[in-house]
Amino acid sequence: MLRVDDGGPQKVVRKTYKVTVRDPNTAEKNTAPLLSKISSTWALVDHELTLPILATDRDGDSLTITPEDKGPFERGATFDTATNTMHWVPGCLDGGRRTAVFHVNDGAKTKKLKVTIEVFFPLFWEDETAPG
Repeated sequence: MLRVDDGGPQKVVRKTYKVTVRDPNTAEKNTAPLLSKISSTWALVDHELTLPILATDRDGDSLTITPEDKGPFERGATFDTATNTMHWVPGCLDGGRRTAVFHVNDGAKTKKLKVTIEVFFPLFWEDETAPG
C-alpha cells in the first residue's frame, strides 16, 4: 500500500498496487512466447486471406503482436490487434511469393514469426465444358 500525506490535517490518499518481483537468481525466469507453427499459406488474387496469428505465453504474460511494415503490409494488408488477425486481398500485381513478418512480445522477450504467402491467380473457364 502507498500512503501519501501532504501534511494537512485531513487529506490522506491511500492506493493499493499489485507488484510482482522476480528474483533473477532463481530458476523462475521469463520464457519467450510460444508461436503457432504456421510457416506458409496461400492466397488467391482478388480473394481475402484471413490469417490469425496464434501465440501463448507459459508465464501468463500479456502478448503484443506487431506486424512489420513490409511484404503484404506494403500492399494493403491490415492487422486487427483485437483478434490478432491479418486481412489481405492481394491484387493482380501481388502474384508470387510474399513474406509477412510478425513480432510477438511478452514485455520482456520477443519472438519473430515469418509466414510465406504464395499468391496464385484463380483459373477461369470460358467455355461451356468447364466443370461445375
